[in-house]
Amino acid sequence: MEQRIEVTGHGLKCDNPSCDWTDPTVQVDDYPQWLNAPCPKCGENVLTEEDLNNTLMLRNIAKLFNSIPEENFEEFLKEIKETIPLSSEEEIFEKYDLPEGTERVNVTLNVHKGVHITNVKPIDNG
Repeated sequence: MEQRIEVTGHGLKCDNPSCDWTDPTVQVDDYPQWLNAPCPKCGENVLTEEDLNNTLMLRNIAKLFNSIPEENFEEFLKEIKETIPLSSEEEIFEKYDLPEGTERVNVTLNVHKGVHITNVKPIDNG
């Protein structure tokens, strides 16, 4: 079965708005080593427990979505949409200026102090 959600997260950046430290090579599996660690540049906390938990939650959501058999997935989505207020497909297409007919997207998230979509762009299926 093709993955519905692929998590490719990696990298860390300092949460201090006046600091520009980043390390794009840090893999998610190594995040616990950075929990409450000081930024190498400014000393600010690089990864809080809340931010780590948000990252792990997103990975678990992806695993859940990918584990649901195709024949049950539409019903699952229907129940989610009735339970959780989500943006409509039209709102997302308009906000991120996605071309009509886009079937797959790459979504960039920021998990600092919550989960925030920072970018959505189409994936070329060709």
